[in-house]
Amino acid sequence: MEPKQNKLKKNKPKKKKTNRLIIKKIDDPIYRASLSIVIGDYDKSIKYIKSCKIGIDDFGEESEGKFYGSDGFSIIWLPRLNLFTLIHELYHYTQNTLHNKGIPINADNDEAGAYFIDMMFQRTAKAFKIKSLIE
Repeated sequence: MEPKQNKLKKNKPKKKKTNRLIIKKIDDPIYRASLSIVIGDYDKSIKYIKSCKIGIDDFGEESEGKFYGSDGFSIIWLPRLNLFTLIHELYHYTQNTLHNKGIPINADNDEAGAYFIDMMFQRTAKAFKIKSLIE
């Protein structure tokens, strides 16, 4: 009887954790408001956001996501692409954009916001190539 041979497990090289930022500009053809979505490390993201000089001084604390908006320029930061948090932050973006354009959002006029967030979410899904959402 032959002894069992130990099968050596092939060690796959571990993927290096990258600290790079993913930055996507999402076009808004209706109100021409600028939106960038930044995904990655909080400290590196804040350094990038500060370099954009959008007039924001209070960046708050690290969280699951943040919306930073000034007149005409907005940034959504996420530590990773989480669709639930993305939708939450897109809601803030929608409110901010429509407010800056003089369009009130209330129970009598909520369709403008609903269509706008729908469009921006679709554009974001395409930018990040989230196939299950764009097919």
